[in-house]
Amino acid sequence: MFPNLDCDRDIAQIAAALKSNFGFKDEDIISLTSVPSPGHTTRVAILSALYKLISETQAGDIVYVHFSGHGSQVLDPDKPDGLDSTIVPADYRVNQSSEQTSNEISGKTIGQILLKLQQKRPAQITLSFDCCHSGDISRGAAKKRGLTYMDYVDWFKRTYHRDPPLPVSSKAETGGQSNSALDDLTGKGYVVISACANDEAASETSDSDPAMGRLSKVLAHVFAAATNETTYRQVWDEVKANFEAKYSDQHPQFAGQLDTFLLGGVAPAPSNAIPIHLGGATGFVLDSGSLQDVTIGSTYDIYSKNALKFDETTKIGEGVVTRISPTNAALTIKPAPSNPEVFAAAQAIEKVHRYAISPLLFDAASVRAVVPQLASTILTDVKALSMVATNIPAGRTPDIKLASAHATAANLRGAANVVLERGDTGYALDTIPVDNDLPSRLSVDLDREARYRYVLGLNPPASSRTGSIAVGIRIVPALPTSDQFGDQVWAPDDSGKYVPQKIGDYFMIEVRNSGKVKSHVSILDLESSDAITVQWPAENAGEYDNLLLPNQDWTPVWQTGNVAAPCVWQFDTADPGEIYKAFATDTPTDFRGLQRGESRGPGSPFDQLLAPGLTGARGSSEVLAPTLWDSAQTVVAVSDSGAGKQ
Repeated sequence: MFPNLDCDRDIAQIAAALKSNFGFKDEDIISLTSVPSPGHTTRVAILSALYKLISETQAGDIVYVHFSGHGSQVLDPDKPDGLDSTIVPADYRVNQSSEQTSNEISGKTIGQILLKLQQKRPAQITLSFDCCHSGDISRGAAKKRGLTYMDYVDWFKRTYHRDPPLPVSSKAETGGQSNSALDDLTGKGYVVISACANDEAASETSDSDPAMGRLSKVLAHVFAAATNETTYRQVWDEVKANFEAKYSDQHPQFAGQLDTFLLGGVAPAPSNAIPIHLGGATGFVLDSGSLQDVTIGSTYDIYSKNALKFDETTKIGEGVVTRISPTNAALTIKPAPSNPEVFAAAQAIEKVHRYAISPLLFDAASVRAVVPQLASTILTDVKALSMVATNIPAGRTPDIKLASAHATAANLRGAANVVLERGDTGYALDTIPVDNDLPSRLSVDLDREARYRYVLGLNPPASSRTGSIAVGIRIVPALPTSDQFGDQVWAPDDSGKYVPQKIGDYFMIEVRNSGKVKSHVSILDLESSDAITVQWPAENAGEYDNLLLPNQDWTPVWQTGNVAAPCVWQFDTADPGEIYKAFATDTPTDFRGLQRGESRGPGSPFDQLLAPGLTGARGSSEVLAPTLWDSAQTVVAVSDSGAGKQ
């Protein structure tokens, strides 16, 4: 069912790079190859080698596992899409109805092994897979490294002239869990490098003799040129640039802690640079888009791809954004470079940000009335804010105004404190002492409010609402109950009689995909205190952990890798308007950058929300930009007591 591959030289070149450039010794490396015998690459041999690796690992060690070979899929009713990815040993069997019947090694099993490895507390774990994880597209004449379950079904029918065996459930063995290699390792020092996107095939080279795996060849080349200051993010940029130039039909995937030194286990100082790759109508693409607040007309300084500092010695040009999509942007280099290859995997840092939204309208007259002695300084600072305007059209109510903290008009002048409040409702945003810090404090608050409104308005244009993707979100009570074993479990209360709103309430977040195609859903929690977090999926979740199938009804979001166990939260602080916003995209999209990174303005969470375009926060999911997306939100007022509606 699987053809022989050219994998032994993959292992030889990877091992050579580890020894020559990273200090690994022969006795540190376990190599399983088909020479002298395929018996060295059976399921038992592979698992035994992994457990031997675990037994020899000590705290602080650097661990690297590379697999070159076939990748496939087996049926797994416990997975959201009914399939689990596998690696294929030499003694595979042709029954793909389960991991046990196929004798292959599933992502679930690899995940369980990694958990045991993690208990040894290594400084870093790196895994690279040069195989088809679930590719179903044969690419030209290149030899394909795996097959999908549908490939297997076609092969079985042609070979045996009947349908393949029925799926075998693995719930009895796993307790309903569906772990993958990425599960339960959040923030624990690992990186996973995959040869292709989930819907693609990994192939062997057709441009080298002898042939070898594309990813293995590129990794060996990058490893050989690496230094002790090379990071995984730089490796990722280099790998992506190589594939775009030579193998544009295959898109490698990276996940995990990319901002650490390659096979070093230590994090360098963070960079706010965004990588550039070749492609698109202008010839250059910036790896951030509208969902990361990249805007048309913004200007970027461009630095060489391996630059560790960003100054005139490493600057190689300047670019302007001319077109954007949700997760990438076309960049025009000025002047046009004579050698475009120099800009492959180069790094861009935003120089001038051009806002493409309606500015926040601030009442300048209220400043002159409340604090006339500081009005000139305040208004000068406010006019420097790109997202705030003081020219209010006739008949328009200002969005924000300044008022005295005292109740009587007689105390307006010379007030000890002033209040920044909404122009329509008078709701107080902040109380600020009248001192020399008032202008800067006021600027921070206005900028924050402008960004807050921008995020709330981040919705797809009407022209893109085709119905293909349609997401919904709601909050429901979480009720404790007992299972058949007497253990406490949680269930959603969908009656609609009560909406969680009190401190101490347990709740679940339910989502639905009423569209026509499967979608990947992320949920952001926007608190009125300016705290912003990605509520779901968990950090370093796998591609399927937040996948909603078409026409799926309301369902609680689930714990990473465990569909049977829904996420349960509890309100612990009062909030007059906590917002949960869902984004659904047709390809996996990483929103974690929205809660971290350097900001272009004052350091508030809302600055961070719009900062991923500066931080370069990205992951395996950003290789393919979503062509369709939708958003929805729900608001809950959390109080000390009482019930309410969302």
